[in-house]
Amino acid sequence: YGSYSVLSSHTRTAGTWSYTLNNANDAVDALSTGETLTDSFTLTASDGSPQEITITINGVDDDYPFIIDAKKSDIPEDGVLDKILIFRNNALDLENRTLTRKEGTLGGLLIVGKGDNFTDFDQISGLASIPGATKTVKHVMKNVTLTGLGNNELDINALTLVNLDDTHVFDTITVNNSQDDGIEIFGGSVNMSNITVQDAVDDYFDTDYGNLGTISNLNLVQTDRTKGKSLVECGNKNGTTATKFVNLTYNIKYDASSYQNNGSDKNFNIKSGSSVTSSA
Repeated sequence: YGSYSVLSSHTRTAGTWSYTLNNANDAVDALSTGETLTDSFTLTASDGSPQEITITINGVDDDYPFIIDAKKSDIPEDGVLDKILIFRNNALDLENRTLTRKEGTLGGLLIVGKGDNFTDFDQISGLASIPGATKTVKHVMKNVTLTGLGNNELDINALTLVNLDDTHVFDTITVNNSQDDGIEIFGGSVNMSNITVQDAVDDYFDTDYGNLGTISNLNLVQTDRTKGKSLVECGNKNGTTATKFVNLTYNIKYDASSYQNNGSDKNFNIKSGSSVTSSA
């Protein structure tokens, strides 16, 4: 878990040894407070006898506002998130749950598939460039409610999907009172169905980076007229975004004229260069 060195016999502190821990080691990085590992090495004393040195490594929880390669077990039993959980090489299999956010934290979900490094969370120290997944896993979210997740000041969405293909399942998801975008999809061809986004502080639903997925039965709801900017935004960065919306509604109707937009962009902000379609 680390390396040791012994000072030369030509120095005044001859025989003094030191040990340098490798914090990048997976086993070391995985240690939590109260957990330990041991390492050992053997030195030869001046009289020629061997002496084994044992090092005890004590774990301390990292005080980062995120967990990279989160596991389902990182979701607290009470469903109250206090970090950005980044699911990448471990499958997220989440059904029949409600997740909320601890006040004053960056609680949110980021799910990353294979592909280029993700750099849109570079405002968070330590997340300037998140490598794509290296394992093939299947993420599933069914009958899940996300309430109050995200952070508007730091542009953290309630749910962010990156470079996911159509093998993953996202069905019957409700996002309430997101502190930034409700849902944002970067790239990939992931599909979503039976989605409700209500009272997002920023955009309700956002796709970009050449997303090619189909979003079926997306209902956007505003009960607080002080919240919300674009209902749907489709960007034009890193390729042609061609998201397909099937049965997109506002308050379960096909008329969004009563929506109070608190931003400067259009209700349906389809940027030049994107090729988005919508059908009933």
